[in-house]
Amino acid sequence: MTRGMNRFQNHLAEIPARYILTGNVSMPASLFVKLNGFDEGIKTYGGEDTELGCRMQKESGLKVLFNKQAVAFGVMDKPLSFALQQREAFAGQGLKYLLEKHPWAKDVFQVNFLTSWKGTIIYHLIPRKLLMQVAENPRLPLPFRIKMVHLLVFYHLYKGYHH
Repeated sequence: MTRGMNRFQNHLAEIPARYILTGNVSMPASLFVKLNGFDEGIKTYGGEDTELGCRMQKESGLKVLFNKQAVAFGVMDKPLSFALQQREAFAGQGLKYLLEKHPWAKDVFQVNFLTSWKGTIIYHLIPRKLLMQVAENPRLPLPFRIKMVHLLVFYHLYKGYHH
């Protein structure tokens, strides 16, 4: 998930802390300790960095700056189907827990869209099997495949949130 990707473009612009990704963020260790680290109430994969960012934004008043030059790379060594199952489990448990604690953070995961009639229609129209085939086809252009993965992520967030 790339919450906020392409939403923030201006180098060193202040951004809401709830958009941090802990795979590429730095903060004073004393702040991490003061905030009591990650919330162990989140039992599923994902969301712990967003929850930490929500507390950081609410409790510390610390400015978070977007640095275009801070680039991180990761290797996903799990199948796409497993990553999507994790998103679905997160939406069914972790996301609901996060929103109970921080209801003002609905925009991070586009919950208003997940709960809208438009979201319901799109969920029912998404041809999941076809999208999986497209997303995993290395002969297709990567930007196109990434768009298919975004649709699949929405599909599994919706399914987890509503089931």
